[in-house]
Amino acid sequence: MLPQVVLNMNDNPQYVVCDRGVDRSRLQIFDMAGKFVRQIRMSNVEIVSGLVSTQDRKIVLVDSIRADVLVLTEFGQLLLHFNCGLHVREPGDIAFHDFKFYICDFQGHSICTFDHKGDFLYKIGAEFSGGLINYPNGIDISSKGEVLIGDSHGNQFHLHVFNSLNGRLVATFRYPNKTVSGLAGLKCATNGNIVSLMKNLRTVFVFKTVCI
Repeated sequence: MLPQVVLNMNDNPQYVVCDRGVDRSRLQIFDMAGKFVRQIRMSNVEIVSGLVSTQDRKIVLVDSIRADVLVLTEFGQLLLHFNCGLHVREPGDIAFHDFKFYICDFQGHSICTFDHKGDFLYKIGAEFSGGLINYPNGIDISSKGEVLIGDSHGNQFHLHVFNSLNGRLVATFRYPNKTVSGLAGLKCATNGNIVSLMKNLRTVFVFKTVCI
């Protein structure tokens, strides 16, 4: 029913699908052949706007209504919970890298970072980039540790690349060849390609490797 987010856990591949069930949101795990494995109930989660897994197969999700971040085992045991509402106006997509959480702030036009305990560290965004990030809703970390941020403001796809160590802008790119809207998520594939979904167009975009 109305899947919100889909996550592929790479080693021992399984799909984690977030949709609307009896509860407001639920997580279901399927194998690569589409066979149901298990369900994780989340009675206190409203709307999941971001979902990511860690290298040790923990599931990280962000609730855009409650501004909660939850870290679960793949069997549903709660390991960590913190609220990011003091720093994030509207949580969107989320990434995890080098023991830090990176959360898109859709209305705050920035990325807020938190340490592995959920303590706020710093923001990536307007104060460094001159206001280039507008309504970010896609984020991932490249194999080199660069923070890749996507937005679709002005009905064009924008990709911003930041240094994860100091939050400084490295490069920005724009795809002017097609009118887009409703960006929902961004992933850097293992071959370096950038993949994003424009939900208003029901279209997946795949861009070649970005060279800086």
